[in-house]
Amino acid sequence: PLLEAAADGSELLARRALELLATLSDDAERLDALLTLVVRRLARDATLLDNRGALIVRQLALHVSAERVLRRMAHILESESDLDFAAVMVDTLNLILLTAPELGAARRKLRGLAERDAADFFTALYRSWAHSPAALLSLVLFSGVYAHAAELVVLFADVTVTVGLLMQIDKLVQLLESPVFIHLRLQLLEPQEHALLFKALYGVLMLLPQSALKS
Repeated sequence: PLLEAAADGSELLARRALELLATLSDDAERLDALLTLVVRRLARDATLLDNRGALIVRQLALHVSAERVLRRMAHILESESDLDFAAVMVDTLNLILLTAPELGAARRKLRGLAERDAADFFTALYRSWAHSPAALLSLVLFSGVYAHAAELVVLFADVTVTVGLLMQIDKLVQLLESPVFIHLRLQLLEPQEHALLFKALYGVLMLLPQSALKS
């Protein structure tokens, strides 16, 4: 009933229901069960995912732990059989990860992959983020793994370039221009030290139709 209130009630009711659900999910087993239910509910209802998906994830991250929520949801999506839903869900999670204030600590951790715990967190996300090429590339770029980002761009060139993929890449370019990637853009001031970053970004531009670049 609480999850349905979060899905169908007013935004205020949804926030209160999610806060209560988070409070009740005070151990790993209960949290895992809750997040599994959330993913399954969103998989059944594309409208709910569009309208409330971000709110649900952000509220759970606020009241539990952003990293725990992302790790568990990534684990669930890793084996998701509905690939279209998995891609959309990963895109949603990726945008929340990179922009939501509640996930600031998670972003800071991903910027420090020299630490083992941070590297483990990155790896946990990577396996499910692979459902969405643009989300995966943004995760890799944000985390500063520029050599791998350049490799991914080359791999993208070998797959069938669909309208959907081009739209994802276009959104990635817009995201790269946002404040969350300011650390990456500042590194462009040192081209000799960050040659692989230049290679990756130039490759992203080459994936887009050249007419779009001219406009």
